[in-house]
Amino acid sequence: MSLSSGISNKTLKLNILKKYLEKLDFETLLIKESKDIPYDALFSVIKQDYENKNSVSISFNYIPIPNDFIETLDFLQFITFLDCNIVSDYKSNVTKLLNILNFKLTIGSFFVTDNNKVTFKYVLMTSSSKSINEDNIKEAIMIYVYMYNLFSHIIVAVANGEKSLSTAIKEIS
Repeated sequence: MSLSSGISNKTLKLNILKKYLEKLDFETLLIKESKDIPYDALFSVIKQDYENKNSVSISFNYIPIPNDFIETLDFLQFITFLDCNIVSDYKSNVTKLLNILNFKLTIGSFFVTDNNKVTFKYVLMTSSSKSINEDNIKEAIMIYVYMYNLFSHIIVAVANGEKSLSTAIKEIS
């Protein structure tokens, strides 16, 4: 299986996204594929307001898909790690909460990684032959950040035991 038409096409698209985010005054950093990094990744800090409150760091990358399997689509992945450590006594509660939240989200999903980090992820399908639509990507990012900010503080409170699972469920209902 050969990989989708080109790392160069995806690199170009990440560079276009980088320029667009910088035009919106967001910080960016593009990391190129190397022997230690499996594919290019764009990191950005998305500011919510003029005081930089509720900023969200997002990693953007294209998921490599064999082009003999899917030819017309690219998959742009957004990933954000919550700034919290799950206290082992509360991991079960966090997992239950994330399962409930994932049914309420407009886009994206929360999950716990193998190293107990809570992560928020969304995959946006884009045309492999066209450039990213600035209006579409801006709306997707804003909805992503909104979903993250809407629930992240509740997850953190359950993860460190400040809030019970039943209280968190009432808050999100």
